[in-house]
Amino acid sequence: MPSLPTKVVDPVGAGDAFAAGYLSGVLDSLPERSRLRLGHLAAAAALRTRDDVPVMPPRAEIDRCLALGDGAWAAMAPR
Repeated sequence: MPSLPTKVVDPVGAGDAFAAGYLSGVLDSLPERSRLRLGHLAAAAALRTRDDVPVMPPRAEIDRCLALGDGAWAAMAPR
C-alpha cells in the first residue's frame, strides 16, 4: 500500500501514529487494505504537525479515503 505524499513538519511520531492507525483498524475488524490506509492517514497527520497528538481528518473523510480504489488512493494527496 503506497504511503501518501505529505508536507513533513516534524518526522517524530510518524511510525507510532501508523501503528496506532493500523491497530485501530484491527480493533474495528477492517480488511487489511483499510488497516494499512488508516495507518498511512494517521502517519500523514503526525507528519504535518509538531503537536504530540495529531488531528485526524473527520470520520466522513476517513471513510471516503478507505473506500477509494487503488488508483485513486495512489493519486491522492492529503489536505
